[in-house]
Amino acid sequence: MPRPLNIVLVEDNPDDVYLMQALLKDARITSLLHVLKDGEQSIEFVNSIISGRRSVPDLIFLDLNLPKISGHEVLAEIRKHESLNNMRVVVLTTSDEPEDRKLALANGADCYCLKPPALENLWNVLDLVETACLNIALSRSEQPKSTESAADVLVRSSPYAGAHSILLIEDNQADVIFMRQMLQKANPGRYEIEVAETLKDSLTILQEKSFDLIFCDLGLPDAQGLQTLNGLNQASVEIPIIVLTGFDNEKLAVMAVAKGAQDYLVKGNINETALVRSMRYAVTRKQAEQMARMAVTFETAVLQEILQNAPISIARFDSALNITASNDVFLKQLKLESSQIVGQSIRSLLPNISSDLWDESVKNGRPFELERCRLRMPAGEGGDVDDGEDCPICDLVVWSIKGKDGDIRGGIIIGIDVSERVRLESQKEDFIAALAHDIKNPLIGAGQVLQSLVDGSFGNIEGPQRDVLGLLKTSNDNVLLMLHNLLDVYRYEAAAPSSNFNSIDIADSLSAAIATVAPFAADRSISVKAKVSTELRRVVGDSVAVHRLLTNLLHNALKYSRDKGTVEIYADNDNDENDFVVLRVVDYGAGMSPEQEKLLFKRFGHLRRSHGTEGSGTGLGLYLCQQIVDAHNGTISCSTRLNEGSTFEVRLPCAARVSELSLG
Repeated sequence: MPRPLNIVLVEDNPDDVYLMQALLKDARITSLLHVLKDGEQSIEFVNSIISGRRSVPDLIFLDLNLPKISGHEVLAEIRKHESLNNMRVVVLTTSDEPEDRKLALANGADCYCLKPPALENLWNVLDLVETACLNIALSRSEQPKSTESAADVLVRSSPYAGAHSILLIEDNQADVIFMRQMLQKANPGRYEIEVAETLKDSLTILQEKSFDLIFCDLGLPDAQGLQTLNGLNQASVEIPIIVLTGFDNEKLAVMAVAKGAQDYLVKGNINETALVRSMRYAVTRKQAEQMARMAVTFETAVLQEILQNAPISIARFDSALNITASNDVFLKQLKLESSQIVGQSIRSLLPNISSDLWDESVKNGRPFELERCRLRMPAGEGGDVDDGEDCPICDLVVWSIKGKDGDIRGGIIIGIDVSERVRLESQKEDFIAALAHDIKNPLIGAGQVLQSLVDGSFGNIEGPQRDVLGLLKTSNDNVLLMLHNLLDVYRYEAAAPSSNFNSIDIADSLSAAIATVAPFAADRSISVKAKVSTELRRVVGDSVAVHRLLTNLLHNALKYSRDKGTVEIYADNDNDENDFVVLRVVDYGAGMSPEQEKLLFKRFGHLRRSHGTEGSGTGLGLYLCQQIVDAHNGTISCSTRLNEGSTFEVRLPCAARVSELSLG
């Protein structure tokens, strides 16, 4: 038995692919038909032949009007390669333009055929293949030649070849007779045709009977233009509609298709082949629409099921920040019923979130994230809110939704309940705080004993022993500092500290802080220089907290300074804003890279290796500084350069702004 004929069809129209398959089957040709849908795929196919990954096909049918890359370009690419000179290429196109024919033949096409090809045309094309007689299961001499048209093959081979029921909506009897004759000529006895002269009559018929296809005129006694389509779409959305009218108007044709028509034919410009082809396309397009609609419905149902069963809260809001939809988890977290949520303002439902964040989301499309946001929920009709411990704590993500025009239509909010995680972390923090507190007291006692030994209170200590005890005292002080920082951090995070704000002499606070870190500076021979303005205003704050702030900044500067280096402290009034005092702590040590600088003031932010120790501490010192400064309505910042040093600047409100302070 001869091998199958290896045929490649480059065609993006599914109906033309089906027609070619029907023609090959009717010609009883044993073939392997490989379909390429666009010019880009065709170029890749040619490259695979050149590289040896594919064998050379016996024949290529090439459409000219292809997506991405035209058939002319594909043909030119084929003929560039000498190894493909013997490969037969047949151009199969709807274009009867002389320029297209001339260009295709000039590029090396073996034949130029117009769509749709008939069976006899196909036999003529096969003459181009030298080995065709070996690849046809039955000898061509045994095959009865056929002159049937492509329309005959298309309809006879179509899966819709059974009796078609057609509703023809036409008030002109001459056009009715013409359509009957044309359909009878195309396929005798194939169609059952029922005629309605008005839109009203057609709607009555459609209530009692279903049809496979509708032909409708746009100029009826009781409906003009697109009114006919509007009426038919309301009566039946399942039946494909072909407009058959005398209006040769491209704009109207586009509008008709947009309104749901599957095709637009102009009376007098059609023949049997075009009519049957249009019918075939209309049915196929309608089926495709229905399948797409079913797919969308299915995907919507699946998506809805996923959203409802997701273990996270999800809600959508419009540009006015009103809820339009939500899943059950969101309702449960807010203790609301589904009937209560739609139309509610997201601002009122989640008042803990800053209004500025919502405004930026719907005005500028800026997304935002919030960690550990405690939800406050309506408790009753009185408008009170429940802010108890049972309120869920969530990590929230919010982003905007934009339409095709770029306008913001609203947004999505997603929340993950982290209440249990926060509870466990709180228990851990409580344990650590209790442990730190219990360890702190014996360390204080040990520090006092070590200081007494160093001072000689228990007798004279020789030089080496004195140095060792000094190192132990410094190490003990460092551990105490870390414990104090840890306890203070816990105190600031657990709740707003009940600080005792008073008027503070910042010069005295600086002197006390310098005295605290003096042993550490002396051990490494670091000079601490302070320059304080004689007209320095007093600061309003908690003296213990301010002392901790200054001590941490100085300790940080000493830790990252080089041995025998210098740390400088400046205190002055703000020249631009007299309501603030400015403190600057400058070191000339390790500095930071831009990446490290981003981690400044973060909890447990390990940034760099110190000069004085192997490690860089707990990362709590600067974090605590930020908490203290925030509690005092001040600001803290840093300017730094790697290997050149760092400058920390703190701005604290002076006594003149005492009435503006948050007192905890």
